[in-house]
Amino acid sequence: MMQRLLTMFRRRHATESLSLEPVQKATIVLIEDDPEVVAAVRTAVSCGKTHLDLYVAGEPDIQHLSSRSPALILLNPEIGGPNAPLVRQLLTDQRLLPTPIVLLARNPAVAVSAADDFNLFDGQINQPIDEKTLLARIREFIDAPGQKQALRQADFKVPAIGASDHGAGAVDLLVTIEKHLPESQFSFTAQSALLQMAQVARHLEHRELAGYLERAECISNASTARARYCFRSVLRLCISMVTDQSDLIPGLAELRSGYLDNRSAETPDLDRLVEHRDFAALRNAGHNLKGSGGAYGFGDVTEIGRSLETAAKNSDAAGFRVQLDRMAVYISALRPAAAAKKEESHGTGIPVVGTVN
Repeated sequence: MMQRLLTMFRRRHATESLSLEPVQKATIVLIEDDPEVVAAVRTAVSCGKTHLDLYVAGEPDIQHLSSRSPALILLNPEIGGPNAPLVRQLLTDQRLLPTPIVLLARNPAVAVSAADDFNLFDGQINQPIDEKTLLARIREFIDAPGQKQALRQADFKVPAIGASDHGAGAVDLLVTIEKHLPESQFSFTAQSALLQMAQVARHLEHRELAGYLERAECISNASTARARYCFRSVLRLCISMVTDQSDLIPGLAELRSGYLDNRSAETPDLDRLVEHRDFAALRNAGHNLKGSGGAYGFGDVTEIGRSLETAAKNSDAAGFRVQLDRMAVYISALRPAAAAKKEESHGTGIPVVGTVN
């Protein structure tokens, strides 16, 4: 009898010990000011054993938000008004790059496709909220990055690159990775090839190129829609630099960095022009960007400028803002490497690294 009681006690104690272990929850950030939407999301998240923690914020502090390492952000894009910086801050914060951002759309006619190469959001949930399917949708968005990470084990072959190769072999490697996007972004083989090529570039004193290659490899660890856009953009810049050997032109690295600084500085002025619906001035701004980006190797800026010009021609203020967001994300993808190169050129000794800051 005593032995049986001791056995039961051990089992009970073991069960209690297990129940006391902390359960790690995935944090969902809800940025919404509609009480009905907040209540619907809160109800869905609290259902069953979801292990989800809801954090509701009206206009959150981005630094505080990113420190929570959220698994998902549900965003009402109208928070703060159309010219508020919140959406752009969320899109460009590199600490949030791995976090899917999903729109709570009040206009279902405006569809967001995560498969779109130029889309910056990972999907949308239409309003009114369907509480019956909401939890499944949330789980779908949270699990999506993990599903893409599984592609790392895929057999992806890239051309070999020699220790002194900085020409056709390097171009073939980068073009092959671009050709097989988005799957190639998540391949261990492609990531290793980018780092190997960065080492070769650094050995040959191509420090700017090495920085962007390392940046591409770092971004490849995130699988959100904007991370895929950033990866493609940095990769295309690397292809341009290797093809025309522009990283060997004295002073061009500093000019590139200054060009990006100027684009960031002019964004508030363009936002004000959108607010005042000065489409003539906006059209000129888009036209100028279309013509200037290519000179620095920024092919994406040329494309964005063309889209800005078209939006201005059509008096499409919302479309113009979308392209300004895209420009901001593009610059945020390039700035860590560009800024480090600029500091290095001024004698600080700071190496060009690809870390997400």
